[in-house]
Amino acid sequence: MISVIIPSWNAAAFLPTTIDSVMSQIWASVEIIVVNDGSTDSTGRYLEELGDKISVINMDNSGGPSRPRNVGIEHSGGEFISFFDSDDLMEPDKLSKAMEVFTAHPEVDFVFTNFRSIDLDNKVLNRNYLSEYKVFRHNLEPSAVDDTYLLTGEETFRNLLRANFIGTSSVVCRRSIFDEVGLFDEEMKNADDIDMWMRIA
Repeated sequence: MISVIIPSWNAAAFLPTTIDSVMSQIWASVEIIVVNDGSTDSTGRYLEELGDKISVINMDNSGGPSRPRNVGIEHSGGEFISFFDSDDLMEPDKLSKAMEVFTAHPEVDFVFTNFRSIDLDNKVLNRNYLSEYKVFRHNLEPSAVDDTYLLTGEETFRNLLRANFIGTSSVVCRRSIFDEVGLFDEEMKNADDIDMWMRIA
């Protein structure tokens, strides 16, 4: 099972389409955990309407995404974790493609993907986000799965020193990795994501 963790703060305008995109995944074994981070809009009411289709955790506002992500990890039941922001959309085969990699490469603990950026009207602003980042490309090795590549932890760490090319909503990883590296640093107001990726790498 994959646990999709969605921190949400005042995201009622986006959350329905975000959750629909996760519910539409080809991969069947998915647990959706929305951590309502003290929202003051209609987020709570919308989540109540979904009933037992998803798991909801309500908490006081934490001031950032680290605490909600950690709470989601602590309450997750899946062997794999997918982080997803509450204003993003997931391609229908996103999780199944990640699982193809984990199945073909048991040594892999962490998968991240390319993504597109869109505006409020779903107009594509950037079709190939990772094309802006050249630093890690010469270190990529072919994978057993089409259109995917391997990057060692050492090379990932070295390249993350130059730029954070890993989009949080693109990540799927083994839950067991957090037993080794710990959870997100809740003291950090910024860069808690790259701090986590570097610790994993």
